[in-house]
Amino acid sequence: QTSEPIQLTVAIIDVNETPINLKLSVTADGVQEDGLTLTINEAMMVGTIIGTLSAEDPDTDREDKPSCQLTAGVGLFEVNENKLTLLKSLDFEGDRTPSFSFACIDRPIAGQLSLVSDSVDYQIDVTDGNDPPQDLALDQTVDIHEHA
Repeated sequence: QTSEPIQLTVAIIDVNETPINLKLSVTADGVQEDGLTLTINEAMMVGTIIGTLSAEDPDTDREDKPSCQLTAGVGLFEVNENKLTLLKSLDFEGDRTPSFSFACIDRPIAGQLSLVSDSVDYQIDVTDGNDPPQDLALDQTVDIHEHA
């Protein structure tokens, strides 16, 4: 006995995918980038925008822009509208190699769950700045000898 051929239709349903290719695009003067290491002088001003965090969404037909957030380094940096900003002064004498990490989340269409990317970890190499003198005391006593 032989079976008769049947026609089978397969529907492939697109699922939401995690953001990929996370990166930091440095825009601040005086910040050097070497892979996942940034070199920043401790004199960098608080409030300086270091650069822009970004990721690609494999679901390109949705034209959404992943939103990035810190997963480590909160307190030293902040992220607002994917801009990484220095929130606290760097200190060469205190911590020469702080770090931060970030991940990005996509904005899916209705009915799908948001997906968070894996974190990307950056290290900061803090260089020494010209620190002002501290605890400076001046002796204002002057000795004048009689036949000087």
